[in-house]
Amino acid sequence: MLDTLKAIGRDLGDDLERLARERLMPLANPVRAEVIAALDDAFTVAPDLPSARKQCCRLLTDMGALDAAKACWPTLPEPASEIATAPHRQTVMPIIEPWLALIEQHCPLVPEDKRFIRVRLATLAPGHAMRLARQYVEAWQQAEQQEPHSHAKDNAGRCAANRLLRVAPRAHGRR
Repeated sequence: MLDTLKAIGRDLGDDLERLARERLMPLANPVRAEVIAALDDAFTVAPDLPSARKQCCRLLTDMGALDAAKACWPTLPEPASEIATAPHRQTVMPIIEPWLALIEQHCPLVPEDKRFIRVRLATLAPGHAMRLARQYVEAWQQAEQQEPHSHAKDNAGRCAANRLLRVAPRAHGRR
């Protein structure tokens, strides 16, 4: 994505490009694209190259500046801490993919569920992953409703939803 900025004449310079790569690496692709768009906007409105670079650096390091950019892109994640201000060696909290967040809102997932879902959906196009996430929730809820025993409802939902993921990506990928 940074190469796209170069291709349209946005010269970040070596130091700022390294910083951008470091800050963007842990982000999901849609969030990266939004941050790149904010960097492009900084070049568009800046009166000169040094001012543009300074604003880009601010966007990448100052959470307040990123929050201001969030007004333009409300889909940026709520906690702006995903672009870490800590040194590179520190661990950054993983980003929750929007499709996983959707599933977590409706289904009581355990850590094994999250790992399985990530393995099955992480490599899919965002739109396809989101459609499968919705289908996952529907399969879970339908199986849960059909299960007569209250103690077995979660397991019935989990089995049905995971069965859907085992089949759906491969069948969809053949088209």
